[in-house]
Amino acid sequence: MNSPVDRTGLNLPSQSADGRVVIRVSPDGNEAHMTVTPPRPGGQAVNMPQALTLLSRSGVTYGIDTEAVEQLLARAAGSAGAAEGGQSGIVARGKSPVRGQDAVVSYHELLQTPSGYPQAKADGSVDHFQLNLVRNVAQGTVLATRQPATKGVPGTNVLGAPVACVDGKEIPLRPGKGARLSEDGLAVIAETEGHAVLGYDGRVVVSPIFEIRGDVDTSTGNIDFLGTVVVMGSIAQGYVVRAGQNLEIHGGIDGGTVEAGGDVTVRYGIQGGSKGRVVAGGKVQARFIENGDVRCHRDLTVSDGILHSKVRCSGKVSVVGRRGSIIGGQIKAKDEVVSRTLGSSLLTTTEIEVGVAPETRDELDVVRRSLHEAVEGLRKAQQAVSLLRELEAKNPLEFDPGKRSMLMKALRSQYHFQGQRDQLTIRKAALEEEVQLTQLGRVWAQDTVYPGVRVTIGTETYVVIDSLTHVSFYLSDHHEITLGTA
Repeated sequence: MNSPVDRTGLNLPSQSADGRVVIRVSPDGNEAHMTVTPPRPGGQAVNMPQALTLLSRSGVTYGIDTEAVEQLLARAAGSAGAAEGGQSGIVARGKSPVRGQDAVVSYHELLQTPSGYPQAKADGSVDHFQLNLVRNVAQGTVLATRQPATKGVPGTNVLGAPVACVDGKEIPLRPGKGARLSEDGLAVIAETEGHAVLGYDGRVVVSPIFEIRGDVDTSTGNIDFLGTVVVMGSIAQGYVVRAGQNLEIHGGIDGGTVEAGGDVTVRYGIQGGSKGRVVAGGKVQARFIENGDVRCHRDLTVSDGILHSKVRCSGKVSVVGRRGSIIGGQIKAKDEVVSRTLGSSLLTTTEIEVGVAPETRDELDVVRRSLHEAVEGLRKAQQAVSLLRELEAKNPLEFDPGKRSMLMKALRSQYHFQGQRDQLTIRKAALEEEVQLTQLGRVWAQDTVYPGVRVTIGTETYVVIDSLTHVSFYLSDHHEITLGTA
């Protein structure tokens, strides 16, 4: 059989009556087409070995589909004697190259959560105090991870030649200040605790300071940050700012509540409005406090005055500015209270207590109230037990299960209140001894102490009847409050 091969797609002339085969390879080399022309009368059909040999001679060595070749040959043989023409089909396919996967960067859910929007409650209402502006992360938190790009897989065309592939695109991780890359370069890790931010350029930054450029109000919601918070404005009534470290307020506190693990510094005043509160693990500084509730574990320093406020300080309270005064309210300090003036000419009741940690005095007050309640509860339980015992003794047959249940309940109450009374009595004695033994504490008035001022040092109290000037109050060796010169 004489069968020409045409890899360019041209049909070569032949004078033979045998069947013919034409092989065409696609321009990209990915497919080989075979056209089989049936023999004319007296000629021989193309068989399988001949077809495969012709494919090989044409350079087609990869991806040959022998089943497709057989089917073409069979269809061509079946069409012998029909009108001029042939059977065509794809008999070989190359392997396409596989593109590599691009790198994938995934960010911590905190960096993807929208902030600055009110939170929806379970009942469908909206909480305008919680806007989630702060993204707190602990040191060592994984903030971003990267799945590396993969290499592409080369292909092979039907001629057996390799087909180039494309590798996946790498995407770098970009740690900013306060963050670092892991040793394998596949993660961004917080180097410090703080506020995590994903920048427009893809950098992940962790800042130990969270700054509010204006007021804490409806535009920010409450703030709860584990580092230092700086508020350039004021804190509006009803809003809460919590800082794990220090809190710096360039405006004032207007009825808001602040809590800090460290110091609280307020450039202007603290207006409590009988609602807000200031709690500091360190010291507190402010220009003035009015109708406030302030608690600090170190010193409290106020320049202008403390008016009608409740102060608990484990250090020293100083109000020594040009107009420094303490008027009204209750001031408790462990070490001392120093002010230019105490009280006012209006005989405003002003209570000053020193010498004992405020938390000790507060606990003693609570223990005393609780002990009184326990003693009263015990008295009522004992009365009930006594009454029910009398009823049982007088009429045993009429003492039904209901009355017996009441008796058992009264007995349990009696034992409960007895235990409470005994524990609270011991604790009360220990606290009172701690207060009694104190020799610390001093109250200074650099200018005037007005009538209506009540000074307590330890367990001793001195009530000012007449105005005093340049005076100090302290405990003598005989454990009595003594007046000295300020």
